[in-house]
Amino acid sequence: MEFSEIIKYLEKVESTQANLEKTEHLSKLYAEAGSDLEDVVMLSLGRISPKWEDLDLGVSSKTLVKIISKASGRKEREVEEVWKTSGDLGDAAEEMIEGKKQQRLMSRKLTVKNVMERLRKVAEMEEEGLSQSVNQDKKQKMLADLLSSAEPEEARYLARIMLENLRIGIGEGTVRDALDD
Repeated sequence: MEFSEIIKYLEKVESTQANLEKTEHLSKLYAEAGSDLEDVVMLSLGRISPKWEDLDLGVSSKTLVKIISKASGRKEREVEEVWKTSGDLGDAAEEMIEGKKQQRLMSRKLTVKNVMERLRKVAEMEEEGLSQSVNQDKKQKMLADLLSSAEPEEARYLARIMLENLRIGIGEGTVRDALDD
């Protein structure tokens, strides 16, 4: 499943106030997920794994500013200004990627599978605790490459997933109800 398909549904959920409608949108998303269902559920919760796996990306807001800066070719100060204005680093990522100065040589569509593989790889690096500064640089580069490959709307949700805060107004109960439909 393409990552952009998830984004279409997450945008619908985010723009909806009624819980029943949110559940309905998620239910349709999950019905389309096929073999990617487990990853789609995790991403719709803004996570890369179930809580019991204790897998964490270790990305703070300040680190995400650096990642967005690297991905977009913009100065950290510019990212911080947009963040300050919008109040959401996801929105800042979207705006910065939309107007990014550097273009990728080869661009391919993001899939749920390759997004999750990249995010899990970064989280596992965090767990291994390799040389801290080298590890941080490598993690940031991997996440910046992922953001750089994303379309602007995808970048918004990727940034939020990196912070584990989707800001779409759903929780595990809504997800459970959507899976039951």
